[in-house]
Amino acid sequence: MTLAEALIVIDLVVTIGVLVLMHRSTMILSHQMLDAIDERLAKAIKAIIEDLPLEGIEPPSPLAQFLLGMLQQKVQDGGAPRDLKGQFANVIEIDGDS
Repeated sequence: MTLAEALIVIDLVVTIGVLVLMHRSTMILSHQMLDAIDERLAKAIKAIIEDLPLEGIEPPSPLAQFLLGMLQQKVQDGGAPRDLKGQFANVIEIDGDS
């Protein structure tokens, strides 16, 4: 191995080492920034919820609760059938008695 080849190998090793260190520091910095954003977002949501005037709001009527329960059950059951285009499909139910 000549001197030039040895210098090229050393240069590649140093370059890879620098890139690994840069990647590591970038990952640590991005993790710290995401933690800071998460903390700020949690504080903002908490402040908004604490400032909501919930005293004057009356509870939903029994009819609204019934309709909401039916809607939630329909969504949990998979909703209305749809065709391949995403549009509602016609459903023909055949009764076994006829």
